[in-house]
Amino acid sequence: MLKKYIYPLLFLAFISACDDDEPETLASVEVRSAEAIQALETELTTPSNGWILQYTPTDGAGFFNVLLNFDAEGKVNIKTDAMFSDGEYFDQTISYRIDNAQGLELILETYGFFHYLFEKDQSTFGGEFEFLYDSKDGENLIFGSLSDASDRTVLVFKPATDDDITAIENSRDLAELLEASIDGTGSSLVESVSFQVILESQNVSVFFVFDFDTRSLKVLSASEGVTEDEILASSNNILVNHTTGYGYSDGSILLEEPVAFTLGGQQVIISSIALTSVSQESVAYCDGEEASEIYSYKGTVLGSGNVTAKTGLFMGSTNFQPMLDNPFSTDIAYFYNENSESIGDSILADIPDAYAFQLYYGYDIGDTDLFYAMGIVLLDADNNVDFLLREFEPIENEGNKLTFNFTGEYFTTKDMTAEQEAAINKYTDLIFGGTSIYVIDLAFRDDLFILYNPCNKYETLMFN
Repeated sequence: MLKKYIYPLLFLAFISACDDDEPETLASVEVRSAEAIQALETELTTPSNGWILQYTPTDGAGFFNVLLNFDAEGKVNIKTDAMFSDGEYFDQTISYRIDNAQGLELILETYGFFHYLFEKDQSTFGGEFEFLYDSKDGENLIFGSLSDASDRTVLVFKPATDDDITAIENSRDLAELLEASIDGTGSSLVESVSFQVILESQNVSVFFVFDFDTRSLKVLSASEGVTEDEILASSNNILVNHTTGYGYSDGSILLEEPVAFTLGGQQVIISSIALTSVSQESVAYCDGEEASEIYSYKGTVLGSGNVTAKTGLFMGSTNFQPMLDNPFSTDIAYFYNENSESIGDSILADIPDAYAFQLYYGYDIGDTDLFYAMGIVLLDADNNVDFLLREFEPIENEGNKLTFNFTGEYFTTKDMTAEQEAAINKYTDLIFGGTSIYVIDLAFRDDLFILYNPCNKYETLMFN
């Protein structure tokens, strides 16, 4: 029976004790919010050199070096090593504010580097310009992305030193040196450049594809030899297909995930590439045409010594390989002239009901011979589908160079008019005829290719 009275007695004792103490006055929500905002502002504006940040917008992308220097007047100076828009975001002062809604929020108000990445790929890339303050870890401030629904990007602000300021200037110089290679001699559809990195002591060429906007790269393939003829004559050619983010650090291109492979009994490991100088060379892709300028860099790779890195269209191999089960295909709107303008409307005007373009490259139609043809898929108002295809000979493998020799035969599922035949010939000749077409693999997609004609600069996207 005693237990019944213990808890009520304890409760009465607690009430009595509370009556003896003066209640503590708690500040209003508004006051506490203002104090928290002021405390974070003080933290942000304290380091004399600002904050250094290695910013990775999303998984798979590389990192950008960012220096942020906040003042108490709502302005932040942002320095980066990003070459977007010809270096527009190298050095920019914009406004910021601190809110207290879902927590302490750092909002970058004026359009700048972070907003550019946020809007990339129709705002699907994963950039952000609103950050939620998480905690302080030693001297560092930890923020998370407000715009990420899941797998929130974590940003670590570290107090910047004089060395950090010098390092970001060096990274900017390297970005300018490397990204000067976007010179208009290749495809204009993507900010992507191909490099042949020649490991001189090993007589090995490693082929890279860089995507500067996302700071990602693909180590596409590796070959024994240095010149195009040596590479094509060699039996030591492998597809590597190693994709990683990269960034600039200590004057080098730093691969976030180093690439390692064995070629002809030699092990090759590349974790960084230091570039020291650049020059220009001429290369002719088309008979009778003016030579194109390519870039040639000198540098070093740790463990492999001196290297030469050259831009250009030729690659030792490509993922654009014959497909037995499916054709390559694209929308007719994805054919472009030398001014990067779609010629889809012209195709539709010449070939009414033109719906798509397909390329059958070693396709198995159940016959003894594989099928090689390209042309237009028709779709009429009644959803009837027909094919007007122009056949070509099997293609000899020359790295990423394709030469289409048309046979004069056609595959059609309906009677083809003389006008349709003329139009099919016109557009297939315009894009694919008369010269070698270069396949451009992309750093960020395995199922998308650019087929580029260097003689007239026409090109198309092609999906597998």
